[in-house]
Amino acid sequence: MPDKKIGPSCANTTGPEIDPTTEVKSPGTDHDGHLPSTIIPSPGPFPNQSFPPSLRGIALELAEVYSVPVCLPAMSALAFLAGAVGKAFVVIDAYRDKPTFLNLYTIQVVERGLGKGNIGGALSKPILELEKALRDGWSRDCSKARADIELLREKFKSAKHSAKKGDPESRDAMISHQSDIDAAEVFLSAAPAILIDDTTSEALADRLATNGETLLSYSSEAGNLLKVAMGKYSDQGDFDLLLSAYSGDGYKSDRVGRGSRSLSNPRLSALWMVQRTVLDSLLSDKDAFNRGLTARFLLVNTGARRTKDNGAEMVFAKGELWDSILAPFLKLRRQGPSEVEPIPVRCSGEAKEVFRQFHNESVDIEETLPEELQGECSRWRENAIKVAGLFQLVSDKDRMIDERTAEAACAVVRWCGRGYLRLLQGKRLEVLQAEADKLVDICREHGGEVSVGELQSRHGLRNGRLKEVLSLVRTFPNLLSFETRLTSTKPRQVLVAQ
Repeated sequence: MPDKKIGPSCANTTGPEIDPTTEVKSPGTDHDGHLPSTIIPSPGPFPNQSFPPSLRGIALELAEVYSVPVCLPAMSALAFLAGAVGKAFVVIDAYRDKPTFLNLYTIQVVERGLGKGNIGGALSKPILELEKALRDGWSRDCSKARADIELLREKFKSAKHSAKKGDPESRDAMISHQSDIDAAEVFLSAAPAILIDDTTSEALADRLATNGETLLSYSSEAGNLLKVAMGKYSDQGDFDLLLSAYSGDGYKSDRVGRGSRSLSNPRLSALWMVQRTVLDSLLSDKDAFNRGLTARFLLVNTGARRTKDNGAEMVFAKGELWDSILAPFLKLRRQGPSEVEPIPVRCSGEAKEVFRQFHNESVDIEETLPEELQGECSRWRENAIKVAGLFQLVSDKDRMIDERTAEAACAVVRWCGRGYLRLLQGKRLEVLQAEADKLVDICREHGGEVSVGELQSRHGLRNGRLKEVLSLVRTFPNLLSFETRLTSTKPRQVLVAQ
C-alpha cells in the first residue's frame, strides 16, 4: 500500500474507473470478502503419541520437570537427534529417485523466563561431551602441528637457499614443504564442532567445511541469529547458505581478502528458539518468503506460559536413556569427517503412498492461501520423510519405514504446518488492517474521502494496485467504501472512510 506522501505526479485527477461491483476477492478471503479464521484447519492437540515410546517418555518427563508443554521438549529432542545423525543416514524410495537426508530446520516460539535453556542443556549434554572430547584430542594434536610448522619452515628456508644456487630439486622441495605448512595451518584452524550457535554465514561455511559439511545450529535465544540472516549486516537477507544447507545443494562463496569457500553437499540442522516478536519479523520478511526459507522450517508455537511452583522436587531421570539413543550416531561422529556413503533407510510402498497423499493434502491447503504465500506448504512431504527416517532409526534396526511410521511423521509435520499457517494468517490480517488504516488516514486528510486520481497523483498508487484497494474495501467494509460522486463532466469515484 502507498505511503501518504510518495510517488510521481500524475496529471489525471479523476483516475481510471473502478467498478465496485467487480468480483474482486482478496486472496484467502471467504465469499463475503472477509478473512475467516476457519480457512486453515486447527492443528489440534500436539501428537505426542506419534513419537516413538523412548522419545515420548523423555519429552513427557522434561515437560513435567520444567513445567512446559510437551511439544517443546519433544520437538527439541527430534532436532537434537537430527543433529546427531548428521549425514550418516539417508532415506531412499520415499519420493521417486530422490534421496532425503535427515537434517531438520526447527523454530520454536518460546517467551522469556520459561527455562528453555534448561531443556536444551539436558538434551545437548551427550553431544557437548563428545564435542569436548574431540576438541581435547584436537588441542593435543595442535601442539604437534605447531612444532611441525616450525620444522617445515626451517626446511623451506634451507631448500630456498639451495634453489637460489641453481639446484632444481630444491624448488620441488620448497613446494612440498609449503604444502605441508598450509595443511598444518588448516588443521590448526579446524576445531571440531557438532553444535554451533550465533554465527554469520561466512563463519558457518568455514565450520561446515572443516566438519564434514554437517552441523547443528542451536540457540535458545536465536533472535540475533535471525537478524543476521535477515540482513543485519547487509542490505538484504543472507539466506543462500541456509537454503543450500537444508537441501544439500552446492554452495560457493567468494570473499574479498579471504578467498573462496566451496561446499559440495552441506547438511545443516537447526533448532532456534525465539520470542514471538522475533518470529513476527521473520514472517514480515518478503525475501524469506520469496526464496523459500520459511517453508523449510518446522515451526512450533509452544504456547508455553509461566506457571506456579508446586514445590515438588523433580529431576530429569531419563538422561541415560537419551544417551543410549544418541550413542550409535555419536559413535559415527566420533570417527570424524569422512567420505563414506550414507547408510540407506528404505521406504515401503505403503509408506510412500502415505507421503504422496500427504503431499496432495498440502496442495489442497495451499490453494486456499493468498497468492503471495503459495509455496509455504511445499516442504511438508520432505519434512515428513525426514521425521519418519528419524523415528525409524530410534524405533528398530531394520531401517525400513513402514506405513505406521509414515503416518506418525505426517501427523507431526501436519501439526507444525497448520499451526504455522494459523500464525501466518493472523500476521497477514494485521498487515491488511494496517494498510486499511493507512487508507482511512489518507481519506481523512482529504476531508473524509479521496478520489482514485488523487490516490495516484498524490500518494503514489499505481494502476496495478487499484484492485488491492478494492479488495481492502471488501475485506473491511466497516472502515472503507467506494462511492460515486456526480460532477459536471463525468461521475467521479471516491474512496470514503466510514
